[in-house]
Amino acid sequence: MSTAQASQSKELDQVISITRIISQSAHWKPALDQIVPILRQIMIFDNLVLYLPETNPGQIEVAYARVVGRG
Repeated sequence: MSTAQASQSKELDQVISITRIISQSAHWKPALDQIVPILRQIMIFDNLVLYLPETNPGQIEVAYARVVGRG
């Protein structure tokens, strides 16, 4: 197996893990807590914030925030 194939296989396994977490979770916040470390292996980011619209037009609410840090 080539390095590219191994990398694709690992990424596919990570996507399957994320899908499994989402499908088995009753609540989205604990699911995100489990998904963030997997996403960090795929993408480089320091912070993750999920905004949801408020009932007032033009307003947003921070529904989820996680600091991952560098490295």
